[in-house]
Amino acid sequence: MHHKGQSVHDSAFENFLLCKRDGWNHKTIAGKFNISTSTVNNLIIQAIKKIKEGFSFI
Repeated sequence: MHHKGQSVHDSAFENFLLCKRDGWNHKTIAGKFNISTSTVNNLIIQAIKKIKEGFSFI
């Protein structure tokens, strides 16, 4: 599931930033986008995997 008008990648990264950069908890993010906390968790995991893939060349 992703936020209306966004790709899954974009919403995953947005959730990651709200959590890690802005200090929002999963419940707050879920409420903002009307999604479950488990969806928030899954999107954050997707973002972390993409970030790690970007560093795999090092």
